[in-house]
Amino acid sequence: MWILSPTTLAQTTSLLPLCPFAATHASTSSQITWIGTLTSALGYKINTVNDYTTATDLGLVTSKTETGLPCNTAQTRYIWAYGTCGNSTATTMTYSTIAVPASPITGTHVPTTTSVVWNWNAVTGATGYKWNTTNNYATATNLGAALSRTESGLTCNTPYTRYIWAYNSCGNSVETTLTQST
Repeated sequence: MWILSPTTLAQTTSLLPLCPFAATHASTSSQITWIGTLTSALGYKINTVNDYTTATDLGLVTSKTETGLPCNTAQTRYIWAYGTCGNSTATTMTYSTIAVPASPITGTHVPTTTSVVWNWNAVTGATGYKWNTTNNYATATNLGAALSRTESGLTCNTPYTRYIWAYNSCGNSVETTLTQST
């Protein structure tokens, strides 16, 4: 007669992955790059609605850039981590595309007897600036990203008023009035 000693078998199951967490997102006027990370996941899914089954599988990619979004609009996305035992609950991420830029803040202008170097400060979210001798954005000179404009041929000891706008793909700011005498 054989007497067998009992053998104990033990096995643990894997845990569901933890919820991904939202990190720093990046936006422009028409796109958002969503970023979320977690190290224990086998992959991630993202969706515009809280529905895991219709979510887009990102694999191990931890960011997604969406383009063509409207300006100055909050966007909400749901992200899940998944592993061998299933998926996490959704992490809700909300972020906005950028808005029309703020008006430039006037800098220190540099006058001479017949010229003025007009200066202004950079505006967050602006892709460029327009400058004009009249308060008319439509006819303003596009200066690109320049933060100054030299105007010469002016009359000595005369006050001048000029206008500057910041712009991006969402539109333009309210004008900033620049004043300086030669």
